[in-house]
Amino acid sequence: MSSPHVNSVILIGCLCMYVVVYVSTVEYLQRYEDGTKGSVCMAKTWLIAIGYTLMFGGMFAKTYRVYIIFKNTTVKRKPIKDHHLFIVVGILLIIDFIILIPWTTVFPFSSEKQIKMMDTLDNNLIDAEVIVYCHNTKQVYWFITMYVYKGLLLAFGTFLAWETRNVTVEELNDSRNIGACIYSVVVVCLIGVPLQHILPTDQINPAYVLETCILLFSTTTCACVIFLPKIHNRNKVRERMLTKPATALSTKNCACSGHPSNLNVVLPGTSMDSSHM
Repeated sequence: MSSPHVNSVILIGCLCMYVVVYVSTVEYLQRYEDGTKGSVCMAKTWLIAIGYTLMFGGMFAKTYRVYIIFKNTTVKRKPIKDHHLFIVVGILLIIDFIILIPWTTVFPFSSEKQIKMMDTLDNNLIDAEVIVYCHNTKQVYWFITMYVYKGLLLAFGTFLAWETRNVTVEELNDSRNIGACIYSVVVVCLIGVPLQHILPTDQINPAYVLETCILLFSTTTCACVIFLPKIHNRNKVRERMLTKPATALSTKNCACSGHPSNLNVVLPGTSMDSSHM
C-alpha cells in the first residue's frame, strides 16, 4: 500500500544526493583534470536538481494520490496507478531539464582562478595559493530560477501534506512524515544556502563542510523519517503472518488488494458502488 515502486524513486533521489557529496569531496581534494572544474560544478548542479526532484517529487506524488482518493469527492471510479505517479515525477523532471539544458549549453560554469598571497617569514620567498572556483556572469539568474521552482514544489507538497493530515490509513498516508521532512529541509536550507553563497571564494574549507553537512543531514533525515516507519510496519506484518498464517490481514478503514488504487473508500456524498477506486 505504500507504493514500493515510488519508494524506489525516492531512494534513487537520496542516492543522487549522496553522490553529490562524493563529487564535492573530489572537487575539494582537486582530484580532477585541469580545466574540468566547470564540468564538475555543472555535474553537481544536475545531480542536486534531479535528486531533489526524485526525492520530494516521489513523496508528493504519493500524497497527491491520497489527496485525490480521500479529499476529491468529484472523482468517480478513477483508478490512480503507480504509472500515473511516475508521470507526475516525469513532468517535474522535464521542468528540471527545461532549466538545466539551456543553463548547461548556453551559460555553463567556467573555471576561474584567484591568487591568494600567503604570509611568509622569508622576504626572498613569495608564497601564494591558487584557488580555482566556478563562475558564470549569469549564474545568479539561474540559481534564482531553480530556487523558485524548488520552493514552489515544497509549497505544493506542504499543501498536500496538510490536506491529508487526517487520513487514518497509516500504511498509505505519509503526510506527517513528509511534513517533518519539509520542516527539516526548509530550516537547514534557510540557514545554509545563503551562507553558501555569501562565503568568499577563498574560504574553501568552510564552504565544503557547510555543503556536505547540509546534504548529508537533509538527505539522511528524509530517508530515516520516510522509511524507518515502513520497516517497523513491515516487521509487524511479518510477525502477524508468522503467528497467524491462515488469517487474512484486514484494515479497519478500508478493504484493499495490495494497491492504493484498489481501495474501496466511501467518499462523502457517494455510495460504496460509486466510490470504488
